[in-house]
Amino acid sequence: MSTIIAKHVVTPDSTALVISSNFAVGNGSSMVSRGAKSDTWDLRVDGTLTDDGLKPYMSKMVHLMADQNSSMNDNSIQALIRFVKGGGQLFSGALR
Repeated sequence: MSTIIAKHVVTPDSTALVISSNFAVGNGSSMVSRGAKSDTWDLRVDGTLTDDGLKPYMSKMVHLMADQNSSMNDNSIQALIRFVKGGGQLFSGALR
């Protein structure tokens, strides 16, 4: 099965932001195909997370996928830390 992952776009009716190191494989692709009302940030496609990228989600949930063999660079990690310290909600885990 082939999945095309689009670049990140903020949609007004999204309920969350889901971050993955590779949406084309694993549970991320099944979540996207189910039509969840979540925006996506694929680190391979969209690159490093930024404060500006996370800002629209301060009143929404940010879900960090627990992708196998994945890693984030320090700038992305620091942006997530600032997001949480600023009152943002972060969930990290695998979808089942």
